[in-house]
Amino acid sequence: MGEGLQATVTEVTLVRQVIAHLGQSGTPPEEGVELYTVGLDTYLEPLRSEYLELLLPSGVSSFKLVVGSYGGGKTHFLYCVRNMAEALGYAVAYVPLSPSECPFHQLDEVYRAIAQNLRFPLGPATVSEDRYYNRGIESFLRYTFLWLQRRWDLTDLEAREARRRFRSLLQGIQGTESTSFRRAMAQALEALMDDDEERFGTFVQWLKGENPADARLRETQVVETLTPRTAFRWTRSLTQWIREIGLSGTVFLFDEAERTLSIGQTRQVMMALDNLRQWIDECGQRRFPSVLTLYAVPDEFMLTDRPGPSYEALRQRLQTVFSRWEPTGVKIYLERLPIEPIPFLVQLGQKLVSLYQRAYGVLLPLELTRANVEVLARQVYQLRYADVSYRRVFVTSLIPLLHRMRQDPAFILTETLADRWVQEHLAALQADQRRFSDEREY
Repeated sequence: MGEGLQATVTEVTLVRQVIAHLGQSGTPPEEGVELYTVGLDTYLEPLRSEYLELLLPSGVSSFKLVVGSYGGGKTHFLYCVRNMAEALGYAVAYVPLSPSECPFHQLDEVYRAIAQNLRFPLGPATVSEDRYYNRGIESFLRYTFLWLQRRWDLTDLEAREARRRFRSLLQGIQGTESTSFRRAMAQALEALMDDDEERFGTFVQWLKGENPADARLRETQVVETLTPRTAFRWTRSLTQWIREIGLSGTVFLFDEAERTLSIGQTRQVMMALDNLRQWIDECGQRRFPSVLTLYAVPDEFMLTDRPGPSYEALRQRLQTVFSRWEPTGVKIYLERLPIEPIPFLVQLGQKLVSLYQRAYGVLLPLELTRANVEVLARQVYQLRYADVSYRRVFVTSLIPLLHRMRQDPAFILTETLADRWVQEHLAALQADQRRFSDEREY
C-alpha cells in the first residue's frame, strides 16, 4: 500500500513538472519526455536495433547529424536517445554547446563539459531524484564503484579481502590510450574503497580537467594535463575505459542550440569544423570503441555551406540521409516524420491533455477539448514559416488553454481567438529567443 502510494505521488510530481516546464518555455524537461513523444519511433527504432543493440556492442562507432529548426524537437529527440541508451547500459553525456561556455573549436572545453554531464546507466526504473543527482564524473564514479562491487562479487567478502581483490581487478583494466587517465580512474575508485574522500576528490578534480597541483598525482604517475592537444586522447581514453569495465559503450549528444555554430571568428570556424571532421573520422577507428555521437544543429548549412577544401571534406561525410530503410545514413531530419503536421500536433495535443488531467486530477470534456486542440493545431500550423518552430508555439499555447479549460470547462476556442492566442505566444517566444541570443553575445 505504502509503496503503491509513493509510486503514485512520484508519478504525479513528475507529470506536474513536465506540464509546468512545457507551459513556461516549451522546451523539454530533463526527465519525462517519453510521456508525450509523438512520431519519433521511425528514427529511434533503427538507432536502437541497428546501433545500440547490434553494431556498438561489437565495438563499432557511428556519427549522426540531427537537423531540426529552433524549437523543432532536437533536444527532445536527444533526451529520448539518452533514455533509450541508458536503459541498454550505455554511459551518456548530453552536452549543450555555446560560444561562451562550450565552443567546439576548444576540445579541452568539450571534454570538461563531457565530464560535467556524464551519466551512469541507472536504468528506467530509477526514481527521478536519483536520476537528477546522476550527473558528472564524480557521480559516475560513485555509481561505477557500487556497480563493480556487485559485478565482481565483492559485497559479501571480508573488508580486507574485498579491497585486495578490488585493487587486483582494477589493475587488470588495460587498453586505455592515456596511462595517466587509466591510473586516475583506478586511484579514484580505490579511494572510494578506502573511504578516503579527500584523495577521491583530488583525482576527480584531475579527471574533470582542472589540472590540480597535488603531490598525490605525481606519486601515482598521473602526470598528463588537459590541453586542446590532449583532449581527444582523454575523450578516447574515457570511452575505452567505459568499454573495458563492462558497460555497453558511450553515447555523446551534442546540442547546438543557436543558429550559428558555437564559435565566433573565421579561424575558430575552421578549427571547429576540422574538429568535427576529425570526430567523425574517429568513429571509424577501433580506438574509439562502441561510441554513438549525435550532433544536433538547427540548420545543416551552418556546417556545409562554406567554400574551401576543409568544408568540402566535411560536406562529403554528411551527405547521406538516415531513415528506417537507410540506417547507415548520417543526417536525421526531424521535420521529415511519417505523419502530417496537423495530425502530428493533434496527437501531441491529445498526449498533453492526458498528462494534464493526470497532473491536476481533472477530467476535461472530451469532445470540446478535442475540438479546441484541433482548432489550435490548425491555427498554429499557419505559423510554420516563422523563425520559431510551430511545434514549440503549439505547446506553449496549449498548456495555457488547458489551464483556462480547467477553470471554465465550457470554454470554446474560436478561430479568431485562436489566432490572437497563438500570436501572443509566438511573440513571447521570439522575445525570449532574442534575449537568449543577446545574453550569449554579451
